[in-house]
Amino acid sequence: RYAVDDHGLEIRFFILRTSFGKFAAAFDACYACYSYGHYYLKNGDLVCSQCDAVEPLSRLTPATDVEPDANNSGSMEGNGCAPIYLPSVIKNGAITIKLADLDRKRKYFDISK
Repeated sequence: RYAVDDHGLEIRFFILRTSFGKFAAAFDACYACYSYGHYYLKNGDLVCSQCDAVEPLSRLTPATDVEPDANNSGSMEGNGCAPIYLPSVIKNGAITIKLADLDRKRKYFDISK
């Protein structure tokens, strides 16, 4: 689990190993519950702590060695409560996430409005 402080607003995301040698990043929020819930792992699935929705870990979009398309919505979006896709690149054993991609979904963490 990771978080970036954006002027007092915490933008949460996580990186998980989805299978041997494969990793995926996603926001710790969704379009249905916003950032009220946090995801946790249970029996190989992601579960929302707000609404108890279950999504298979295998549905996360894996990090690749090429720059992802910024318009890619990710494999889990549009499925109700599911972690929001976060583009990521893996090179030389490190996962890179752009600050612009974190900022693009900032509104899902600003629940004060």
